[in-house]
Amino acid sequence: FVGNSVFPSVAATTVTVIAYNAGGDEVYRSVEATGDGWGSGGAICATGSVHLSIDGTRIASNTAPGMGGGVCCFSGTVADLAGVACVGNSAVSLVGGTRITIADYNGSGLENYRSVEWLGSASGGGGGLFFENCTLSLSNCHISANEAGAAGGGMVCYSSAGADIRRCVIDGNRLLNQGGCGAGAAFFTSSVVLAECVLSNNATGEYTKETTITAYDGEGNVIYRRLVEESTTVGAGGGLYGAASAVTLDVCHVVDNSAGAGGGGLSFVDGSVFTSRNSVIARNLAARHVTDQVVEILNGPAWETNTTRQISAVETGAAIYAYSSTGTLWNCTIAANNTPDHSDTLRLESNSVFDLHNVIFWDNGVNVDTDSVINAEYSCIRNGFPGTGNTSNDPLLVFVFRLRDASPCIDAGIEAGAPASDIDGEARWDHSGHPNSPSIVDIGADEFVDADSDLMADRWEEMVFGSVGSRDGSADMDADAVSDRDEYDRGINPKDTDSDGDVMIDGWEVLWGLDPTMNDAGEDPDSDYLCNVAEYQHMLSPWNPDNDDDRLLDGQEVASGTDPLDSTSFLHVAEAVWPADGSFEIRWPSVSGKQYAIYWTTNMSADFLLLQDGIPASPPLNTYTDASAEEITRFYRVELDP
Repeated sequence: FVGNSVFPSVAATTVTVIAYNAGGDEVYRSVEATGDGWGSGGAICATGSVHLSIDGTRIASNTAPGMGGGVCCFSGTVADLAGVACVGNSAVSLVGGTRITIADYNGSGLENYRSVEWLGSASGGGGGLFFENCTLSLSNCHISANEAGAAGGGMVCYSSAGADIRRCVIDGNRLLNQGGCGAGAAFFTSSVVLAECVLSNNATGEYTKETTITAYDGEGNVIYRRLVEESTTVGAGGGLYGAASAVTLDVCHVVDNSAGAGGGGLSFVDGSVFTSRNSVIARNLAARHVTDQVVEILNGPAWETNTTRQISAVETGAAIYAYSSTGTLWNCTIAANNTPDHSDTLRLESNSVFDLHNVIFWDNGVNVDTDSVINAEYSCIRNGFPGTGNTSNDPLLVFVFRLRDASPCIDAGIEAGAPASDIDGEARWDHSGHPNSPSIVDIGADEFVDADSDLMADRWEEMVFGSVGSRDGSADMDADAVSDRDEYDRGINPKDTDSDGDVMIDGWEVLWGLDPTMNDAGEDPDSDYLCNVAEYQHMLSPWNPDNDDDRLLDGQEVASGTDPLDSTSFLHVAEAVWPADGSFEIRWPSVSGKQYAIYWTTNMSADFLLLQDGIPASPPLNTYTDASAEEITRFYRVELDP
């Protein structure tokens, strides 16, 4: 089912309002799309007591200006979807909102100020799938790159009991409305179980604004320009949103989602009941306000440009946000979630209660209203938290959720009530190197199982090497100067010499204390005008601005073509000769392909003046003759001419 559309019941209407000043200049413009009707089920719509069964089907690029861009089911339908790819569908109505332009003019009629603001509003739910009052079963489905106006970019369940979703991937879905909820999935007055599912890279909408301020000289020429671009992430529940619903996540990954008004990963409101076991909630982002500013100033004949970026938090709860809701978590790992100002990543409001058992919460902190409660036991929580068996020791996580051999979370959980197996399906395992206090259960989603005692997790070995015991960790599979064991401990790929794809091999990054899991190629920690990847290409230390101690920065030497590892190789005046004819010769070592400029002055405290530029290199030694030289003191300087 590809490329189908439900035509709107009402044609879209656009209303434009324009205002002018006394001189006839436009100073205000408002453009608003007032509606484009309603429709449901771009590809399939089922209603009533029917049994809809879809197996191994692609449902893509369908549209409905209301509910269920791909599939919509109502009023008692039994829906079974297996192996369905629901991709690129859209359920959006009333798109457009309001775009406002405000302009101000100077006395010559030139524009000084302009502001363009997107105040968009959109409705529509279930970009891919929409179910209302249905019995639902989804298995092995991929719900991806769909969009909705207000709720459930990937899918929506409304007033549906017993929804069962297993081994599904819900990723890359988005919302358009600035107040939308549930970019990946949204559940309203429903009960749903998600097992072995991945919710990733889903995102709620954004509010944007652009402002331009311009100044002119007396002749009307631009001498100053400032462009400010602002964007604010809005909406709730980047991965999943539950309202008055019972939601269970078992063995799920909720990663790399983003939202605005709380709950970058998960958001629960209005009496929702949340339960999770053996799940990972990681790298989700809560609301942020980003301001990019470019200032251009005309300084003589040249423009000076200054670019800045400021990121600030709007709301918190990057991992989980709860309002009047309860939650129970067993053996979950919550880590690497973030808010722009590194504030709270778990936020509870309005009589919310969360119970944490055997949970790793290695994030910035919690924010609990005075009327809300967190109870925690046998959990690893950054900065500490009261409760039996809790620890604040570093859990030594790798690959976001796996444990290292020395992790204090091994055999430190409580067994009563804990899942019998971990996120990989491995049974609880007694690590001989850790005391069984209080049990053999590890804290977090991963049980560290190491039957061959090589200090690497067995499941990781199976995924990477194909078997357990075939490698003991001492070798270096990808020959990047990092052993297999160290690759595991550092969370990098032993089958890839450049795990983070930043064009620097892992071993070199490890040697110099850089992060082989993060693309940091463009950073310059020693401020020598060479970024890390350039330091790598020239085999320099990224922490030493002058590797050969010749008092020139490495970046200056690379730009001039000299060797930053040879203290005798640098741009300098090598000889100064005064021939009998009264001229003056300056000689300096040169490099093919470069050009040079000569400057002079009679007083070192005065400015140097350009004598000649665009002098091509004639290696190994350039000579320049100053025929205008007089028998007075002169100082010369040789520079690289860009």
